[in-house]
Amino acid sequence: MNDADVELPELLFVRRGASMSREQYPMELRGLSDGRRALPVYTSLGAFVRCCGDRQPWLAVPRA
Repeated sequence: MNDADVELPELLFVRRGASMSREQYPMELRGLSDGRRALPVYTSLGAFVRCCGDRQPWLAVPRA
């Protein structure tokens, strides 16, 4: 099985930063060693909590 064969759930969970306004929520991007940026996403709220802790702010976003 390769990455193209993996089916993602309808919602993905991301860590969010402090709210800039009621409509804008910055998301945490991470720099990769080759200069690209990545957005860490989690396929369930349980996975998010296991990796980030239960006090981290999060946002559920629909998959594209």
